Amino acid sequence: MPHTVALEDDGWFLMVGWFQGIRHPPGYPLHTLIPSLFLKLPWGSPAPFGHLLSAVLGALACGAVYACARLRGVSAAVALIGAWLFAASEHLWVQAIITEVYTLNA
Repeated sequence: MPHTVALEDDGWFLMVGWFQGIRHPPGYPLHTLIPSLFLKLPWGSPAPFGHLLSAVLGALACGAVYACARLRGVSAAVALIGAWLFAASEHLWVQAIITEVYTLNA
């Protein structure tokens, strides 16, 4: 995870989470409130904490993939492989290391 502001809208999402402002439509109100808790931690720069939040949300999304597969009757080994493949996908990985809304939506 980067220790400073990274690509895409990372800086914008960090700024809005810090000041609890309003983003471009649709505004992402839940993703404005949750990072504000992480960004106010007193240790160091706020950027790594915003990135940590996205990583935690991405990990929860991988757990949800596993749980959904198990609810559908898939064996535990196959569900675990599916969750790992989802976790290793480029699209999730790229968004899970910077402050973005996609891991919350996943």
